[in-house]
Amino acid sequence: MLGVCYRYASSRDEAEDYLQDAFITIFRKLNQWKGEGELGAWIRRIVVNTCLNGIKAKHRLSEYLSDTSPEEIPYIIAESGNENADELMELVRQLPLGYKTVFNLYAIEGYSHEEIGKMLNIQSVTSRSQFMKARKMLMQKLNSEPGQTVKN
Repeated sequence: MLGVCYRYASSRDEAEDYLQDAFITIFRKLNQWKGEGELGAWIRRIVVNTCLNGIKAKHRLSEYLSDTSPEEIPYIIAESGNENADELMELVRQLPLGYKTVFNLYAIEGYSHEEIGKMLNIQSVTSRSQFMKARKMLMQKLNSEPGQTVKN
């Protein structure tokens, strides 16, 4: 679960704080788990929600999420050709807050844009737009030569 937190956090310390808060919530609400579905999925949902709440508390997420009209985007992330998962996750961590949050929720956690919209109190078209921009920025970073900087 630390890896889940680290995808949303800006530092390892922040990820550890999110994880600690999540486990406190899990232990407090363990009696609410009804045994339906997998315990791991229930825990993961609490961890993700804790990270989102931490982001909302620390930052005004709505300031980072612009409400622009999206272009049609595919529901499959294009193959990057990059075999180094750690390098890819580091590039995701470098994305601007709004891009990173939506990318993690959609591409990694598997939430729909409608669910993300409800979670972040944004429109689903904003989620789609942020995902598309995040994906484009990641592809630019993956395709750039080592040492080059890609403008945000």
